[in-house]
Order: sequence, then C-alpha cells, then structure tokens
Amino acid sequence: MGDLNKCTKWQKRIDHIIWYVRYGFWQKIETLPREHKYGCQRIKRGFSDQDVWRFDYFLAPVIAKGCRELQKQTHGCPNDLYEKFEEEKAFDEWKVILGKIAKTFETAQLVLDNQLYIMSSDEYTDEWYDKWNKIAEDIGETKEYDCKAMTLDEIKEYEEGWEKRANTK
Repeated sequence: MGDLNKCTKWQKRIDHIIWYVRYGFWQKIETLPREHKYGCQRIKRGFSDQDVWRFDYFLAPVIAKGCRELQKQTHGCPNDLYEKFEEEKAFDEWKVILGKIAKTFETAQLVLDNQLYIMSSDEYTDEWYDKWNKIAEDIGETKEYDCKAMTLDEIKEYEEGWEKRANTK
C-alpha cells in the first residue's frame, strides 16, 4: 500500500470533490441560517457574535484597510506633528506613520493566518530562524503548509509599527 500523502493533484482534486458532495454541501446548507444571522448583526452593530470570539482576527484587516484608506485621503494630521514639523512635512510624516500602522496590522493578519511565525526581537537568534524554517519545510513536504519565520528586520519593523500606533495617542 502506497503512502496516502503522495497522491497526484488529480487524485487530491477528485477526493475533494467527493468529500464536498458527501459532506461540504450539507455543511453549507446547515450554516446558512447562522451566516444570515451574523450578517444581520454586522449590519446592525458592526460586528457579529462570531467576530467577538476572534476580535483580533476580525479587527486586523479592518484597521489595516482603514489606515491605507486614510493614508490615501489624508485631510489632516495630529496636532503634535504640526508642532514638530512644518505643515507639508507633517502631512508626509503622518502618511508614513499610517503606512507603518497598516503594515503592522497586515503582518498581524499573516501571523493569525499561520503564514508567518513571529518571536520577540529580544529572543531572536539565527538558530531559531533556521530551525523554524526547517520545521515548516518538513511539514510542507507532506501537507499544504505555507508558513515561514520572520527575519529579525521584519520583526523589528513589526514592533516599530506597534510603537508608532501607541505614540499617536
């Protein structure tokens, strides 16, 4: 008997179709009333009961997209930036800050989606980075798994985004 993980793409696709016909289709029908209820809750109050259980997952893309939109439509900026810089430079600095905040929440979404693995920059070592990427590579050989460890520069940029977010209050 062959290894079950070593199927061709077509075998995997056929297995997926069979599974969907037997189970997935009925699960979709079963969840329709709940999805309708969650949609109505989002319209009425901006979030649903489902969103509350993973607020970080719900808010990360909302904040990232909101900051990107604000970055495009900048009509003003915080007063303390006017005090530090002249008017034109204050707008440019505000756009940079918004970009860093958006990048931070986009990265947070990738971490929540298990596409990136993060560790604090204080604990970071090259051995940890190599070890984590080796583990991800080994898992990726048998399953569809696309996760990588963040580099030290990426981690520092991520942490700086949180600092920018905290300093704009």
